[in-house]
Amino acid sequence: MVTEGAVIYLIYCETGWFGSSCQYRCRCMQNNCDANGLCTGSDRCLNGWFGPACQYADLAYNRSDFTEITDADDDTCNTDPHLDRVHVQLKGIFTWLRVVVSNPKSRYQLKFRLRFGSSVDWCTDGRTAPVSERVLDVYCPSNRTVLGVIILGLGVRHLCSLYISGGRNMALRQFTNQSTTSTFAGPNNEIISLGPDKAVDGFTDGNTKMLTCTHTINDDKLFGQYWTVRLGHPGRVSRYVLYNRLTMGYRLIGFKLESFSKEGAAIFSFADASPISQTVYTIHNETLGVASVTISLPFNKTRLTLCEVEVYGDTICESGHYGRECEKQCNCLNSEDCFVSSGGCPSGCHTGYHGENCRTPCSSDQYGQQCTYNCSQFCVRDLSDDRTCDLVSGRCFRGCQSGYSAPRCETVYGTDVSAVCDADKGEAECGSFCSPACARPVHDTVEDPELCSIEDGVCLYGCDAGYSGPSCLDVCRLDTYGRDCVLSCNKNCRHPEDEFKSSCDHVNGSCLHGCISGPNRTYCEM
Repeated sequence: MVTEGAVIYLIYCETGWFGSSCQYRCRCMQNNCDANGLCTGSDRCLNGWFGPACQYADLAYNRSDFTEITDADDDTCNTDPHLDRVHVQLKGIFTWLRVVVSNPKSRYQLKFRLRFGSSVDWCTDGRTAPVSERVLDVYCPSNRTVLGVIILGLGVRHLCSLYISGGRNMALRQFTNQSTTSTFAGPNNEIISLGPDKAVDGFTDGNTKMLTCTHTINDDKLFGQYWTVRLGHPGRVSRYVLYNRLTMGYRLIGFKLESFSKEGAAIFSFADASPISQTVYTIHNETLGVASVTISLPFNKTRLTLCEVEVYGDTICESGHYGRECEKQCNCLNSEDCFVSSGGCPSGCHTGYHGENCRTPCSSDQYGQQCTYNCSQFCVRDLSDDRTCDLVSGRCFRGCQSGYSAPRCETVYGTDVSAVCDADKGEAECGSFCSPACARPVHDTVEDPELCSIEDGVCLYGCDAGYSGPSCLDVCRLDTYGRDCVLSCNKNCRHPEDEFKSSCDHVNGSCLHGCISGPNRTYCEM
């Protein structure tokens, strides 16, 4: 259904397609998609596809010796307790990957390296976003051709699935045109047109009996046969795939592929220099801002034939938006940007929400960032209410049981409480609620400043080094440290045998178990 003001249009797509113009292909195994492309019932993504609405090509599928990790089955996991490294060979522009683990804590015990020819680099600028307790998305865009992805760390032993994005096909069922169009009479004398849309209909079969290939007219008087697809939204393209006819493939020899910006400027060009035709042409190049793609032949070629053209990448959205058509708004902490593919937030979801696109409210008994806090057991409950406490602040909606203080009905936020609160008395009679880990203001000009909110105990100036959370009660998670836990332990810190212990001190980042290589310095700096 599409709405424009007060007018509502109902969109009915043929089986196997969805979208506002029926331009997206259902990629579920049993072809069971809802109106948003999500697999229904027990159906799941086709092998070789993953991500939101199964629209992203999986470059890792069946590409590793560890079949249970790249078999696209999240229920088959690694069983080798000593495995600490997985190498997947591929060729292409790397953008992001998704890992699925059996133990939620192990999501953050993985490290990633990219192999470029003879060199191997760490994914140092990678950003992560949790999709669920078992699933993590990792973005580490590179504008160079990657020959392999290496995953290592203690979390590998709990790895169930690895998906590497090859982008989504942005050319599918988009607007096309070509220099001329070949037609012929069908069995009932109907006119059959081999128009430009045949190359973006989703059928890659090069057999002309299927009539899924586009053909221009064979005319020696014409110079420069061409075919063009215009993308719905400008995108970041990483791969072009051209499917040739199985017969007469020589027609495509010497073709030229060009990408153009929204303004019409040429931003990428590839010329086929091989004297031998190929059944499938794959061209790797990261090109930003692609709005259209044109394939042409030199003047001495008289007929252009294409059976399918796929343009893989992702949409470029304005700040604060995501989705295949940039139609959705991010819901990130501090209004930061999200991943364009899923809406996942590297900064974390807006308080009170979680999930792949940070749009799922906390359950009725949870609240806070990533829904990591439980409503107090001392909240007054009413079976007729859907929620026990506010999903953002944790405030109990119906007050507290006797002996506990509003708004969150907790006996203590820190360690400096001087009295047991009465549910009928105000906050002023409930002692000091601020956590000892609440940070002081940077420019501290007041002798005894308020460090937390008197209403809910949330620290006003963030947390001291080593702690996080609204009230600074949480010790930094594994391999992070510093104020508000925003720093990562040095990659050269040695990990302990206990996989659930950090490699560095949660306060100052000093390595607790020595260094992997080099002298055993405090911070294992090289």
